[in-house]
Amino acid sequence: MPDQDLTELQGASPHPVDSTGRITLKKHEGEAIRTAAGFSEDEVKAKLPVTVVVTQDPDRCLLLFTPAGWESFSAPILDLSPMDPDASDLRRMYVGPAETVTIDKQDRLKLSTTLRNWAGLPGGESHAMLVDTGVRHELWEVNTYREYLAGRSADLKDVSRRLWGTPAATEEAVS
Repeated sequence: MPDQDLTELQGASPHPVDSTGRITLKKHEGEAIRTAAGFSEDEVKAKLPVTVVVTQDPDRCLLLFTPAGWESFSAPILDLSPMDPDASDLRRMYVGPAETVTIDKQDRLKLSTTLRNWAGLPGGESHAMLVDTGVRHELWEVNTYREYLAGRSADLKDVSRRLWGTPAATEEAVS
């Protein structure tokens, strides 16, 4: 079965980060990741370990990809000229720190200290928010995520108005 995106893993949910840097996913999240990685129904039920790629993002969160999803995301970056300083910056941001991580049978994802530090997720002291954006999956420190959204509130309202019109126009469309 071909690798898929993680569209079955919708929503946002907080998870404690234990003292060893592990995050335990909810059952449906582990199932969705295994399904997206191409596991059969029996393999999903058996909770076989699954590999994902985790890397950092400029917004101080972490991005989570299936191997095929990572390939699609990283290939255009790797295809850029090695002499282009912007391309080098993209490689340093995304490709350099990327790590292959295994989600075990207990649906635990162990993040390296380097990645946790980038996202502000010290072990035993923080909560990670797993967010499905519809096109990618992000791991945020809960308060950083809330602050990010609060800081972008005005811009998000402007974008919403451009996409769906003014509140009055939107209400008319719903009526």
